[in-house]
Amino acid sequence: MILISHRMPELYSAAHKATVLRDGRTVGTVPLPETPERKLVQMMVGRELTDYYGRRDVTPGDIVLQVRDLASADGRLKATSFDVRSGEVLGIAGLVGSGKAELGLALGGAIPAAGDVTVNGQALRLGDPRRSSSAGIGFVPDDRKRSALLPTRSVAENMSFPWLRTLTRAGIVPVGEEMRRVRSALSEYGVKTSSSSKRITLLSGGNQQKVILGRTFALGCPVYILSEPTRGVDVGSKTQIYALLQRLVERGAAVIVISSELPEILGLADRVLVYFRGAVHGEVSGEALTETVLNDIAISGHVHSEQAL
Repeated sequence: MILISHRMPELYSAAHKATVLRDGRTVGTVPLPETPERKLVQMMVGRELTDYYGRRDVTPGDIVLQVRDLASADGRLKATSFDVRSGEVLGIAGLVGSGKAELGLALGGAIPAAGDVTVNGQALRLGDPRRSSSAGIGFVPDDRKRSALLPTRSVAENMSFPWLRTLTRAGIVPVGEEMRRVRSALSEYGVKTSSSSKRITLLSGGNQQKVILGRTFALGCPVYILSEPTRGVDVGSKTQIYALLQRLVERGAAVIVISSELPEILGLADRVLVYFRGAVHGEVSGEALTETVLNDIAISGHVHSEQAL
């Protein structure tokens, strides 16, 4: 059996050996589980990773995003209230169907919702992606193929279309300026492509995701909501995405990361809200921020371990 995967737990639980490919070439073959995960990741990304998620020394500032009694019209997201400060990463955890995905969709304006939401003190009218974007919320959905990509368009078109409003003059888009911004963004966000005119679906999953994240990060929003930001992304691209995210926070953005990968949540978030059956059943931070505690709440709605929240 040949298992093709970049998920470490999957590889170490099922495989006897691993052959690592990078940039279309074979790097090497090593035995599993004898080879340490750190070594395997180093082979995959081409360098030693001293800090996988990236470290930041940022003291959270003022409240940027304030959410009160936010609930989706279909009832999958029940009344939710929380604040996020500048320079802070709030993690959102929970099982599939717990309501965590609906939180991102509601704040991004993608589904009907009710509640009071303010960005830098300004009220947001829910239910329209354009209003959320204009209010300063940069939203990246969890399913890039269905909800974020223009699959028949080029890399350049996928990168630039959120900026067209600011580029357009008298109904005309200056192509030269557009392409300069595209080239700059492709370089800044580490997108690997032989040409910006290539169709977006011909890029790897990691590079597609970096286009989506890059065009959103380039908007300079005060709030970012990233739903499953590294789903289907290789290890090398993950490290680049984490570095970009940490850079946003250092610049003062308030960031919400919604993820099904607990190691990712633990590595990135300052504190975590855990959803269970549509509602928040725990806020975890500090020494209590462990996989055991997060799993306990996500599965049962309360903490079984002796660790206090």
